[in-house]
Amino acid sequence: MNTAELEILQSKTLSHLSRSLYAFFLRPNAEKNILKLDTMAAAYYLSSSSSCFPTQASLDTVLKCLDELSAHKLVSYTQDAATGEYSVRLPLFMKEMRDLPALPFQMHLEWRPGPGFSQAALLCGLADSTISGSDLSSFISYWISKPEKRNQSAWERAFAQRLSRKRSVSGRAFRNAAVPDKTASYVPYAQSADIKQAETPRALENNSPAADDDDEDDLC
Repeated sequence: MNTAELEILQSKTLSHLSRSLYAFFLRPNAEKNILKLDTMAAAYYLSSSSSCFPTQASLDTVLKCLDELSAHKLVSYTQDAATGEYSVRLPLFMKEMRDLPALPFQMHLEWRPGPGFSQAALLCGLADSTISGSDLSSFISYWISKPEKRNQSAWERAFAQRLSRKRSVSGRAFRNAAVPDKTASYVPYAQSADIKQAETPRALENNSPAADDDDEDDLC
């Protein structure tokens, strides 16, 4: 949370519901590049079974919070006329991402892809730029121990390339698993001796494919 956001969130004219929705629901989603607002999830988040302050939130509650946050310049939101879906943007968060220094820096625990990540993802052939916590943590945990430095755009591009390749591999694995192997066939006994000879340790050593390259450098 940057200074500008904190200053507004501490305003006495901002309700606790709106403050909570921003800090614990909208902001974390923005850090994951999730722009579409799941209104049901937001209403569920705002609801509480507290014995002191029980809250039963609805779509109307969520929209009132968005209007209040919008009036305080913390969010801007639009509704798609065709689908009825809401898209939310956080101007102060996006400004912080744009203002990040262009100088190269090492990976750190607080790193997050910025507003430019969607474009980086498209350039890498990744139509869906939504990321999960595990995607982000595995990327950070690999690079944080390495001395390499990149600027924000380069880190975003590396992250997008990694996601694109891993999703492509997962997609191929799923398709292959769904198709039965039709290549298996009966091998006459006369040929089995030749096959066994070809499967000796030396033959396998000479003809084995290269080991899978697990180096994240190829993915990033």
